[in-house]
Amino acid sequence: MNKIFFPLLLGTVLLPDSSFTHENPEVAALDVLHEKLLRLSATVGSVSANLSPIEQERAAFFLVSTYSLVVQSIIERGDPAHPMLTEWMDPPRKFAGDNPYTIYTQVPVNIAYTYKLSGRKGSYIYLGVQLYGEKSGFNLPTGNTSLRQIEFNADDTFDIYIGVARPAEAKNFLQLSQGDHTFLVRQYFDKRDGNIPADLAIRRVDSSSIPGPDYLTRIRRATTLLTDYVLGTMDVVALLRENAMNRYPSKSAQVREPKYGGALYPTKDNRYEGCYVRLKKGQAMRVHGRLPRDTLYASYVFYDRWYNTPSYPRVNCFRTMNEVVLNSDGTFDLYISPETINHPNWIDTGGLYEGSYSSRYMLSSETEFPTVEIVSIADIKPR
Repeated sequence: MNKIFFPLLLGTVLLPDSSFTHENPEVAALDVLHEKLLRLSATVGSVSANLSPIEQERAAFFLVSTYSLVVQSIIERGDPAHPMLTEWMDPPRKFAGDNPYTIYTQVPVNIAYTYKLSGRKGSYIYLGVQLYGEKSGFNLPTGNTSLRQIEFNADDTFDIYIGVARPAEAKNFLQLSQGDHTFLVRQYFDKRDGNIPADLAIRRVDSSSIPGPDYLTRIRRATTLLTDYVLGTMDVVALLRENAMNRYPSKSAQVREPKYGGALYPTKDNRYEGCYVRLKKGQAMRVHGRLPRDTLYASYVFYDRWYNTPSYPRVNCFRTMNEVVLNSDGTFDLYISPETINHPNWIDTGGLYEGSYSSRYMLSSETEFPTVEIVSIADIKPR
């Protein structure tokens, strides 16, 4: 760099803190967001301080992923008057119980507008749109449609209109209600490679001149959601740890809602069962059961203590129902452990001895989930 200009740049960029007047409200709001991130980082850091290097890296990954998501989905793409698609997860970002080889796409909405969501037929076995309202700080599932209801056009494309009133040309329609603020599109695939997604697009098809939230409002909203997402995730995992340590929660367990509900986005099409996993060296969690009946899709997934999967292109931390190797009697056994197990249904935790486990059934009438128990790896018969 030219030495003549370097002192000038240094003096411009590195002004002392006392020089900031915060006359710009947006910049002041970003300062608040930054301070919130620092406080949340201290909380996460205190939890992970004495853990293994792998655990500490996962803690940092959790913070980066969460911060990245709120910045993109709320600040950059959070204006329902100018809707944009945000894909929640990809290899460098995960959040809140991601499911391998599933695409989650979020779009902000408001009842002042009418939207047209377009896509095409892909290789997904499920495509669903779930609207969310809000009640007592929690995301409330409202309108819903999925692949079984969606009518396609002759060219294998589809259009779903989302608004208060149904347009005359709408083959597919989801009605917005007061308080609805976003929707999620979920695409599930039953193969690991070569998947063809829906190629989604979103646009408004109304003439409303009502403006959306300004930049300042979106920064403040992101600050609130950053808190909800970080502390809410920790709260959900703490509930599992208290009520479901290496076993499913008992029927007599105290039901307690997480304090920070903004991190939860339930869907009407999925059912779950799970527990917190804590292993010692030489141990594995055995998951034993039968494949669900009358179920479109099922997955059996290990998550870290921040409810994110390890990097599943490298770490085989899950199985889908199509990948499970059955026993001779039609049952199956999955073994969850960071230590290599000579079994085709080994679920690798990526070096983690703690985390959580979840069975997921989609569009299912099944009521029975597999059992879980801690076993010694030495007692597992090789296959």
